[in-house]
Amino acid sequence: MQTKIKLGKSKAISYLKLPFDFFENHFQKLSPNTVKIYLYLLYLCTLGEVEIKENEIAKKLSLVKKDISDCYAELKENGLLSVNEVSGENELISLDEFYKNYTKTSNEEIKKEILDKAKSIKFDSQFKKKITFIEDIYGKELSQSDILEIYELLTNYKIAYDVLICAIEYAISKNIKSFNYISKVAINWKELGLTSYESCERFISGESLDSEPIYENIKKMFNLKRELYDIEKKYVDEWIYKHQKTLEEIREALNVTILNIGKISFPYLNSVLLNEGQATSAIQKSQNSKLSNFKERDYDQENLLAVLRKKQNG
Repeated sequence: MQTKIKLGKSKAISYLKLPFDFFENHFQKLSPNTVKIYLYLLYLCTLGEVEIKENEIAKKLSLVKKDISDCYAELKENGLLSVNEVSGENELISLDEFYKNYTKTSNEEIKKEILDKAKSIKFDSQFKKKITFIEDIYGKELSQSDILEIYELLTNYKIAYDVLICAIEYAISKNIKSFNYISKVAINWKELGLTSYESCERFISGESLDSEPIYENIKKMFNLKRELYDIEKKYVDEWIYKHQKTLEEIREALNVTILNIGKISFPYLNSVLLNEGQATSAIQKSQNSKLSNFKERDYDQENLLAVLRKKQNG
């Protein structure tokens, strides 16, 4: 007997909308096949009321039936799928509702994590010295969450201490005292290959870095096996040096490009990245959408992106 999934009644639409929370909380966590199947189910929702069996999905996506049942199990485990107690059918959960409840729960968990970790790291004398120095630069006492974020940057992200100090000074020079901003700057500098205070200063002053590590990062991000063409390198240089775009911003613009046109296009990505208004971001618009429970509903897993990018590598 085949398990059915009912995606509910809806008005047919011609696009998918996904909230940022999906990329931040589920996109990297779910297995490639699950993301592939999940996005296909969302696509089916755009067609209106749909009822489909596992073997039909497997055939359509060149998978086996077990892949589909594994996907359902993973979606249930991650709160994106539920079983209707009356009909026994699988139903997709409203992403808007899920993240609304998820935020409430996770906020409490985060508070407890901050307190627990703060208690353990406060006995680290070397770390305490670093915090004291940072507070002198920062001009005020740091909160527990700020201290925890610094600890994560130095230990988990392996950000060089000098790079973090320069990122803090850079943010303060721009009148920004948000550690969320400082974290993004420090992580981006590390990805660009900056490992010392001096290299950060040269980058801030507009001096060109050794571009090879940057190009390699872009190739890896775009899943390109070939070398970048000169015109593509020119785009990358302008994004990094002229417009001071971070690798994370480039990654987000890449996701928008793939979602909107189904392939890598440097000119199109450039228009998204520089907000020239030529490309409408499905991701940017998703914040205003209402993804209902697929009894009404609104709406990028490297595997999915790799499939779409294949055309670029021939």
